[in-house]
Amino acid sequence: LGGRGIEHDGGRARVREMSAVAGIGEERQRAGPALLQRGDALDGRMHINDVGQGTWEEVNVGRRGADYGWPSTEGPTSAVGIDAPLLAYRHTASPTLFEGVAIVGAAFYRPPTVNFGTSYVGDYFFADYGAGWVYRLDAAGGYAASVFANVGGFPTNLAVGADGALYV
Repeated sequence: LGGRGIEHDGGRARVREMSAVAGIGEERQRAGPALLQRGDALDGRMHINDVGQGTWEEVNVGRRGADYGWPSTEGPTSAVGIDAPLLAYRHTASPTLFEGVAIVGAAFYRPPTVNFGTSYVGDYFFADYGAGWVYRLDAAGGYAASVFANVGGFPTNLAVGADGALYV
C-alpha cells in the first residue's frame, strides 16, 4: 500500500511520500475509493460526503430519518422538511472558501498519537478529487471550514494512521 502522509509542522502541513502505512491498509482496501461516509466512534457523529449532481458538493450530518432533499434540492437550502448540509461548496463561483468537483475521502482526527496538536482532535477532514486539496471542519469552532493542505493529484481517500499522520 502506497500513499502520502500529511504531517503538521508548527502551523503548516507538509506532504510526505509513504511506501507502506501500518494500521490503515486493511481499512483502505475494504473501503476503496468510493467511501462516502465516516463515523466518529467517540461521540457518534456521522458525516456523509455527497457528490452533487452537477453544481454542489456537500457534507451532511447523518441521522436517522434525515431527508437531504435529493433530487429536489442540491446545496444550501431552507426548504421545509429538508436537512440542510453542514457544509456545501459549488463547482464554480462558490460563496464558500473553495471550489471543487467531487468531494471524496474523509476522516475524523482521533489518533492514538496526536501529531497535529490537540486542537485538531475530533475535527473532520475531507478532500476534493478534482481540486487536489484537503480541508478541515473544526469541531470546536462551530464547524468552520479551512484549508489544511494542497496535496495535488487526485486524492480518493483519507485515513488517520496510528502515528497521528493523515494519509491521502
